Amino acid sequence: MRYVVNEHYPYYAYDELKKTSPLTDKTRLKLYRLYFRIANFAQAEQWTVCLSGQEVVTRYINAGCKKTRVINNLHGNVADSLKNSTILLVDLRNDRKETYLQFIEHAGQHSILIINGIYTTAESIRIWRRIEQDYRTGITFDLYYCGIVFFDMKKHKQNYIINF
Repeated sequence: MRYVVNEHYPYYAYDELKKTSPLTDKTRLKLYRLYFRIANFAQAEQWTVCLSGQEVVTRYINAGCKKTRVINNLHGNVADSLKNSTILLVDLRNDRKETYLQFIEHAGQHSILIINGIYTTAESIRIWRRIEQDYRTGITFDLYYCGIVFFDMKKHKQNYIINF
């Protein structure tokens, strides 16, 4: 996973994807490319995305893995889609606490939770710290702009801080 997070090599789809969303700021572009690399790495059947700007996010995810079904659900009930999703992408600024708690309940060995906005407010920092310490989570990556949580309990629980 370390190579997925810190990869600086220009992937095959980056130029084409950038043409579809040319006005993207640098930080958002870095996150979109991270989603692309995670999609490419995980080859998940389904993602649930609870973010604004879902169309662009979906393009990056599908460029990374063409077979992935992306369920976009910013405001609705996501309980059904979470049961079938390997990856959940959520933003703490959208007050989705129940969403990621439901996901953690169903998370399996190959599940990945990506949380944006982990340092936007004092409350989001507290939530992120609780997730890192939760006994149901495994390895976590703190990238400042987002946090990534794995649930493979065969690996030793560790919290990494990465200069993203």
